[in-house]
Amino acid sequence: YHFHSKAYLQSELQVMSPQFIKPALLYQTKTANNFYQTTSSVSAEKLYYFNVPLSLHYSPFKHFYMGTGLQFSSLLSGVAMHEQQSSGMVPADSVYIVSYSKFSNDSISDKLSGSEMRLMLDANYYWNKFTVGLRYNQALSNYVSTRAAPGVPLTVDKNKSLQFYMRYNLWEDKKRKTSNTRTLARK
Repeated sequence: YHFHSKAYLQSELQVMSPQFIKPALLYQTKTANNFYQTTSSVSAEKLYYFNVPLSLHYSPFKHFYMGTGLQFSSLLSGVAMHEQQSSGMVPADSVYIVSYSKFSNDSISDKLSGSEMRLMLDANYYWNKFTVGLRYNQALSNYVSTRAAPGVPLTVDKNKSLQFYMRYNLWEDKKRKTSNTRTLARK
């Protein structure tokens, strides 16, 4: 919504937006018998969110806008890496297995925060219905704060991202066109 030619309010819906994270260790178990010692672990590798950003933008000069706002993010699913390493008495007897799986509404996602608020900073250039911009998001709280196993350090991290985007605006409100027309008529 354009208040006038220098300021506007913007909201979006981002469905299944990927969030790349550094691997977050969520589970780890160690077992041993007379022949092998086995370590199994599960780490979150990538998360998918439903995002609703709301931002206020101001134009210090023609076609360039700077904005700030908040973004609500709700965790939908993610990708987990499952590792299993078995070491025998002889190094040649070692086995290492890695697999990846999608998770959603299960014991893995229970270790992660289901929703969060993020601070958003944005700079973009708008010209002829095209927008090119750079956006930075920083979560206000941790998405993970858990201990994978006794004796393992606490896994703590916040979501943050830097995004480059380009978009074409299909619809613009009449207020923007009216304000630009009034501005041109005054000159």
